[in-house]
Amino acid sequence: MVRFTYSFYDQIAEIFLAELVLKEPKWIEAVNGSGTFEAKVVIPDDKDQRDLIRSAVRQNNSIIVTADNGVQPWSGFIVKRKWDPATNELTITAAEWRTWLYRFIVAPFDNDPVGNDWEWEGTEQLEIAAWLIEYQVGEFYGSGVPFIAVEPYTPSGIERDLFVSGAKFRTLGSWMDSLANRDRGFEWDIAAQDEGAGPQLVFRPYYPQRGSVVQGLSFSYGTTGNILTYEPPEESSEEYVTRQWALGDGPNSEMQPYAKDEDPALDNDAAMRFDKVTSWQGVSDDLVLASHARAERRFYSKALDMLQFTVSMNSPHAYSYAVGDRCALEVHDRWLDLSYEKVRIIQRDIFPDQQVMKLTVDLSDDELPEVDDEGSV
Repeated sequence: MVRFTYSFYDQIAEIFLAELVLKEPKWIEAVNGSGTFEAKVVIPDDKDQRDLIRSAVRQNNSIIVTADNGVQPWSGFIVKRKWDPATNELTITAAEWRTWLYRFIVAPFDNDPVGNDWEWEGTEQLEIAAWLIEYQVGEFYGSGVPFIAVEPYTPSGIERDLFVSGAKFRTLGSWMDSLANRDRGFEWDIAAQDEGAGPQLVFRPYYPQRGSVVQGLSFSYGTTGNILTYEPPEESSEEYVTRQWALGDGPNSEMQPYAKDEDPALDNDAAMRFDKVTSWQGVSDDLVLASHARAERRFYSKALDMLQFTVSMNSPHAYSYAVGDRCALEVHDRWLDLSYEKVRIIQRDIFPDQQVMKLTVDLSDDELPEVDDEGSV
């Protein structure tokens, strides 16, 4: 049986507050997503215990979930509380730390309007990403901003151009995505590590993507198998794209820079044309726009094809694999005849009281990403 503990911290002061017993906890682990955590706290009669709980579950305090094998699968900050006097229960909701970067504005300095303008040319993309964390966050550490460390990383070998300007008042998360969401970009996350005296937030970049192929990890449904139930899969081409436009910033509408990327199958009528356009604030370079267009077109080039299924947290053990990892999948019934060697897990919904997880896999993502022009992985 997989067991969990729930620790609460004052993230700004970096101090431990309490470890609480929670009722009906559940949370979401997602690739490049904004996972949430929800649970109930039963409020007791004892005043000292109530005071301890009140201190622990203040809004914006940090939560760290720890599994019984020492893995810390989820961390975030409290964003909502709801009191129910009929049941004496307080429902708390938390958001992943990653989401905080989308509430942090890169702005001009008070005494220097252009002091927060920075430009890179031909620079390793993960180096720029690390700098955004180390400088933009670190510059304000101690004034309501938590410290975020950067884990050691292996360079991607991909060089980028980027101009960051405080005058655009964009979030740090959007600047990060302006790098990560290009063709041959990367994935990233903010995690928290319980280091005893207090939690340590850590920025983790993943190139080319989070997770790996886990040998022996297999899920199956049929006459035998470890899939308990599955949701009816829905195939949709509502967001299917074969020609993607990327629009940038220009001096005026008549000189607006743009780029496009097309499915080669359009040339011989082997595919139907579906257009999509995306505007990229602060981007004027044609090559950068082309990179964005190529990444988006590839992302939307397959019909959406997700499968959700429920498995036990103990078969296999929940933390012998993680979101982003790849697994073998077999589903055979009267209609479905699915067989994949390395389909990607993009989300896990955790229900610890029931000891089950709902996994979401992207059936259209069953090929390993290319990390160089020759296609090796």
